[in-house]
Amino acid sequence: MPGPRGGRYGSPGRGSGGYHHRVTDDAFPAPDSGAADPRARALDPGAADLHVHAVDAFIAAASTSDPEQRATLLSRALAADVVFWGPLGRGVGRKAVEDFITEVVQVHPTGPTRMVRTTRVDAPDEWARFGWRYEDAAGRILLSGTDVVHVTPRGDIDEIVVFAGSLD
Repeated sequence: MPGPRGGRYGSPGRGSGGYHHRVTDDAFPAPDSGAADPRARALDPGAADLHVHAVDAFIAAASTSDPEQRATLLSRALAADVVFWGPLGRGVGRKAVEDFITEVVQVHPTGPTRMVRTTRVDAPDEWARFGWRYEDAAGRILLSGTDVVHVTPRGDIDEIVVFAGSLD
């Protein structure tokens, strides 16, 4: 099945040059074995910072009610041609993400909301995931979920997949 940017897993030459990891039961040692997975690849600590900065700028953009600030934060977090897979479908470009945030998040019937990151940014190689929740002004949780993002070597998010709601 073609990925959002071309070939089966996305375009070659992006990120780590086409690295694909197949997860199997033997990929991870038993919790108390003390053994490390010899196939694990160390992530450059600087790259982890890029992931966190991009994710946190995206979250800040989703939380601000100021359209100019939102656009500035999104330009720091997202590649110009970002592919966004959200609950309402697929969008391409920063403007599509900005419009989604404005329409769905900031014009919520309960009033403006804010997005809060609820987990660490888990970033194996060029992909990252993080948990989030939307809350209203009183702090009531309206929705929670997990996003998966692809981060370029420059630190821009060029793909976002939003998983909203519980799997229960």
